[in-house]
Amino acid sequence: ARALERLATSRSIAMTLSGEGDPLRVEGLQVGRGFFETLGLNAAPGRGFGDADYAPGAPPAVVLGRALWLDRLAGDPRVEGTTILLDGRLHTIVGVLQGTVEGQGVQPQFLIADPLPDGLRDNFTPFLAAIGLPLLPTTAEHLARALFKWARSAWPELASVAVWMRVYELRKLL
Repeated sequence: ARALERLATSRSIAMTLSGEGDPLRVEGLQVGRGFFETLGLNAAPGRGFGDADYAPGAPPAVVLGRALWLDRLAGDPRVEGTTILLDGRLHTIVGVLQGTVEGQGVQPQFLIADPLPDGLRDNFTPFLAAIGLPLLPTTAEHLARALFKWARSAWPELASVAVWMRVYELRKLL
């Protein structure tokens, strides 16, 4: 039985923003497909990530957090299509996050498209948050089983390693 209507992934990342002004260490999230839709997020000006942002060889795209946009770019409404330098690599700004990303442990200063599973395989930090919109009614135990099954199908190499999962009800975290 299907337990989730939608599912998206994210993981924390810190990068150095350089270029104009002093270099600044910024905290953000690498997000998988469907992140904006799953959490009901919008980007304006601009847009959230689309399929093209996750395609192999796609130019790096970034959605700025509102605070970073205001502080570093003076809230310029023409920011879409411009670039910023994160860890020495140019990223094209595709939008500015409207609203907040609750329950992620960090209010991100930026979001970057993470074409998992390659990002997970190459990362030294094996932590990944999965955010799902459950089909109601369901239990945390049922959701945990569904997430475990999804993870094993997405990354077959997990069959040979220990996997630890914890399911939180987001409403209880807010």
